[in-house]
Amino acid sequence: MSDQDNVYKKDMENKLGVVEVPPPSRPPTKKDKKIVKLNPNQKLYEEAEPYDLLTIDQLEVNRSSDYLIKGILDRNSTSLWYGSFSNGKTFLMFDMAYRVSLGLNWNGLRTKACKTMYVALEGLGAIQKRAVAMREMYQEEHGISENFFLFKDFITFVNGTNEINHGDIARLIKTINDNDIELIVVDTLSVAISTADENGMGATSYNHAIRLIKDETNCHVATIHHSGWSNKDRIRGNSALAMNTDYMGLIEKPEDSDIISTTMKKTRDSDKVGETFYNKLEVYDMGTDDEGDQITTCVIKPCSPDDIEAQKKVKKGKNGLTPKQQIFHNHLVTIFTSVPRSEMAFQKGNQILPRTYVAQKLVEMDFFEGFAHTDPTKYAQNPDSQQVLGDKERSSLRTYVNALESRGLWGKGEGIIKAINKDVDENGQEPKEPPPF
Repeated sequence: MSDQDNVYKKDMENKLGVVEVPPPSRPPTKKDKKIVKLNPNQKLYEEAEPYDLLTIDQLEVNRSSDYLIKGILDRNSTSLWYGSFSNGKTFLMFDMAYRVSLGLNWNGLRTKACKTMYVALEGLGAIQKRAVAMREMYQEEHGISENFFLFKDFITFVNGTNEINHGDIARLIKTINDNDIELIVVDTLSVAISTADENGMGATSYNHAIRLIKDETNCHVATIHHSGWSNKDRIRGNSALAMNTDYMGLIEKPEDSDIISTTMKKTRDSDKVGETFYNKLEVYDMGTDDEGDQITTCVIKPCSPDDIEAQKKVKKGKNGLTPKQQIFHNHLVTIFTSVPRSEMAFQKGNQILPRTYVAQKLVEMDFFEGFAHTDPTKYAQNPDSQQVLGDKERSSLRTYVNALESRGLWGKGEGIIKAINKDVDENGQEPKEPPPF
């Protein structure tokens, strides 16, 4: 046995508490070498009590309704709500918690009024503004909810060494029990686990932390999280987050739409898997500040049948594009097919290079920005209009380019946009006939 093997064996013996018993004063046998004893847990194993088991005739169905939102939220369970950045997740979950506190139906599903708490771990100032807007919106018809609480302190569920932060969790459990809270929303997981590893043990420890909370309080713990970088349909980080939750919903909102869709990806003993719920994000006017400038935020409103049908049609558009994305796609096509060659040149050092490289189908991002109009709809009506974009419009335009890239229609490099064209060979040679877009 090598030295490395001896070290490994000794390490395993220390971990398992297993040591070899020296053989008696006689020639050793094979049986002697197998003799081991548990140390120091020998007594524990000898005195262990067996678990109680249930026979099949002892099993019963629990017929009591223990839901908070019928089919998607139960007491003593967990849920995970995920989606891309800045797509309305906080607005949606904030509104969900408030409606449950009032006992109002959520997207046609029955709720049971209970005390709810929103754990805002980031952007508390903005959250308070949204809370006031929501209170004002519901007050006239339903009054002010006395069951809704905003958690204002900063806590972490997992520390930087991937261990449960028992100090904060113990205080949170005490707070939940003392106030009879039955639903809490954690916003967001990435802040709740601090610097812990969401791709490894940090995520596992978070699962243990929220399980501890729900078991000690009998409440529902809903967590807001982000989707993956490359695959927007799955959660970011350790897959254990998805495997160990009871309910899971994917929240989506196209960048040029105010409709938020929530698709149930996982439920517990419910027929809601695959069902999609639609809500509308509306700007809410809160008056003016001390300098006379307008104060606005957003609130969640129910969608009309027409809104829902329009959103479904958007998802089924040409090439999977929304109407405005299609317009920007058409802009790029126009550059390659109708812009005069003299306008497609730029100077790089002493060289005059073409703005677009016909074979590789490349165009400078700056040239595209100058070519596109601030309002793509107006540009479609008047293609001759051109203007230089401001920072805000340029950022919006690049968002559209990112959307086109994600659908495999255009590629994007440093300062350039490239057409995805399977008819151009690896040497960049163009076929005799220009390929169709």
